[in-house]
Amino acid sequence: FFPGRDVQLWRPVAYSPSVFRESRRPHWLGVVARRKPRLTLAQATFDMERIARSLERQYPETNEKMGIRIEPLQRSLAHEARPSLLLLTGASALLFILVCANIANLQLGRALARAPEMAIRHALGARRGRLVRQLLIESLVLATIGGGLGLALAVLVTATLVRLAGAYIPVFATVEVDRSVLLCTVLLTLASPLLFGLLPAMTTSRSRSGRLNERGPAGSRRAASIRRALVAVEVALSIVLVVGSMLFLRSLVQLAQVDPGFTPDRVAAVKITLPPAQYPTPQAQLAAFTEIDRRIRNQPGVQAVAASSSVALRGSSWTFDLTVEGRAPLDGLEHGIRHASITADYFRTMGIRLLQGRMFDERDGSNPQRTLIVNDSFARKVFRGENPIGKRVRFGPPEVPGRPLVEVVGVVADERQDAMDRPAEPLAYEPIAQKVQNPLTFVMRTGLEPSAVVATARRQVALVDKDLALTSVATLQAVIDESLRDYRFRTLLLTSFATMALLLAGLGTYGVVAHLISQRSRELAIRQALGARSTELVRLVISQGLGPVAAGTVAGLGTAALITSFIESLLFGVRAVDPTAYAVAAALLACIGVAACAVPAWRATRADSWVLLRES
Repeated sequence: FFPGRDVQLWRPVAYSPSVFRESRRPHWLGVVARRKPRLTLAQATFDMERIARSLERQYPETNEKMGIRIEPLQRSLAHEARPSLLLLTGASALLFILVCANIANLQLGRALARAPEMAIRHALGARRGRLVRQLLIESLVLATIGGGLGLALAVLVTATLVRLAGAYIPVFATVEVDRSVLLCTVLLTLASPLLFGLLPAMTTSRSRSGRLNERGPAGSRRAASIRRALVAVEVALSIVLVVGSMLFLRSLVQLAQVDPGFTPDRVAAVKITLPPAQYPTPQAQLAAFTEIDRRIRNQPGVQAVAASSSVALRGSSWTFDLTVEGRAPLDGLEHGIRHASITADYFRTMGIRLLQGRMFDERDGSNPQRTLIVNDSFARKVFRGENPIGKRVRFGPPEVPGRPLVEVVGVVADERQDAMDRPAEPLAYEPIAQKVQNPLTFVMRTGLEPSAVVATARRQVALVDKDLALTSVATLQAVIDESLRDYRFRTLLLTSFATMALLLAGLGTYGVVAHLISQRSRELAIRQALGARSTELVRLVISQGLGPVAAGTVAGLGTAALITSFIESLLFGVRAVDPTAYAVAAALLACIGVAACAVPAWRATRADSWVLLRES
């Protein structure tokens, strides 16, 4: 219903009443309506279903199994984007929990160092609740600073994200940091101290005055167990995000290898619309389009030029009902057959292969016998294994008599019509001389930069009619890139989330191992004094430090298998349980875990063991 955000001018559009008087089959039409104030959605749905059932009884040939669905406009417009938006929301939630777990880990380490301070406060009469409240307030200050910085960063990067998203964001949506975003930020800022600050506060406040003379902080073993558990949680969440990013990355790779059915290199496309007032008849429109084609073709640098009412990946084909001569109406073609009017050089210009029969030539259009070229999907779905060459078909509803028969003279390879991740639909091509359509998209292959040939085309079109404008100007490669933009955007965001998750998991593991080494410094010094080599000590620490990493990896792989099953519909050419994605995620976390354990362990072996023994 709605165009893009860059619309600057609106004008009324009308369809010829004859389109609807001849047939009851244009089911592609939709209606936007505003409900009366007291009419509920359920009541409106009931009324429309009653009308649909009545039409089905009156016109079973055209309205069988045709219902009327009512849904709120916002939900309808966001229908395609909804799964992806839910995916990104879920990924953001996982990253938020992971950040909270990481900060809780750091806060717990800091709390262990402050245990003597808390014990002194308790000895001086401070109640445990007061100590917990103080620590939570400190966590709230930390969360407030982080929330403010995050909000400022969101304001800075929102415009960039919208530009990267392109058509991915519904056209009706205004993406900005508004009141709802501010409210969400405030709520998360207030809630996050409970997620990452409560556990360290409760642990620290357990310190008692009687433990002041102990060598280590009170509850250090219990705190160490909690910290290892938090590392396992961080690793598990990181695995989920890394697996998700890998699945979308592999989907993007699979899409990039899909054959679009045409050769996009150095091909530019421009749409030209003839005003009906100046070009009221098909003959006038055909003459204008033919002259534009001739002028552009004769320009230097233009290797080939053609025009079509529908160009690949633009999804703008008209659809018509179809019957095959001598056969009953076809099943499985409820949405009709796509149709395009083209000039003779269209397939050569686009680089679309001929599979059977012949291309259009000078015979087509002037011959009383109308001709047709179909794509491979048309041949397989309509003729089902038979040779389509020489077969004749009729466009239009079966109940409307007098439609001419059109002979199939060729079969060409499929070209992707809607998107790179959608299969080609049955498509029929007719010479423009047989069926003139307006507007047309001109495609121009050049040995120069496509922008140069677009400028040339603009000048030549102005010589035909200075009031004609070129719209939807793009190269075919840019059209392909636009079709992949959704996948690129999702992959970029999830990869960013996964990278941050890996960094946080590494920091968490490093902190736990560093604390473990500080607790066992005397033991390590004794081992070193008795002749243990540095590599043996490093191996010992790594083997013990990798315990939570291994546990988190196993838990994360299982969680990822469960969660990714819900996003399989968003993937392309990849199963939700893809062995490569899971293996890469596990390997990445293993490498990060080893590095996070090895660095503090190696630093510990560099210390003088005799100094450590004297200090202890």
